[in-house]
Amino acid sequence: MLNRRSTSGFTLVELMIIVVLLGVVTAVALPSFSQLVSGNRTQSAASELTALLQFSRESALTRRAAATVCLDDSTVWFVSPGNQCDQDNTLRTMEVAAGVQVATSDDSLVFRHNGSAPEQTIVLCHDEDFANGYTLTVQSSGLVRSSKRGQTADEQPMSSCEP
Repeated sequence: MLNRRSTSGFTLVELMIIVVLLGVVTAVALPSFSQLVSGNRTQSAASELTALLQFSRESALTRRAAATVCLDDSTVWFVSPGNQCDQDNTLRTMEVAAGVQVATSDDSLVFRHNGSAPEQTIVLCHDEDFANGYTLTVQSSGLVRSSKRGQTADEQPMSSCEP
């Protein structure tokens, strides 16, 4: 009488085929995933900076005194009371995510006691990728607006990461 043993499992060839297929799928998906991550970092930085600008305006209105938003060494934004950039007296601080560049026409923005401010444009990009950048505009009334991804304030496609 022959003794048959039932075997279950995968052969080495089947396992190698699965490993190769996983490698191919990973190689195809990885570039688009990294673009998704960089796009999300830029969008997050634009949202955070919009919130910081709105906080500064609200602070000026609430305190009935000027509040200044300042850019320090192109990676840290902070809000200080008054018309000067005073890092020793800050109300709120925001650090820009790694890889995100912020370009602005002026390194400081003063919200007056009535919430108004000089007009200013701020552009955020990740590694000079202006197609996935954001444009923030501060209107003279103090209103802060964020454009759609890859568009300027007047809804035209962005052509660079400069305001």
